[in-house]
Amino acid sequence: MYILGVHTGHDAGACLFNELELIAFCKEERVSRIKNDGGYI
Repeated sequence: MYILGVHTGHDAGACLFNELELIAFCKEERVSRIKNDGGYI
């Protein structure tokens, strides 16, 4: 079972798990290039 975790507050980010294995993660500031960006594009 895949689980998607999303945090949309200060320092927004998301991660994808398959059972107990971390598949991928990303922080919004990596995409927008704005330090401590608080929301998704």
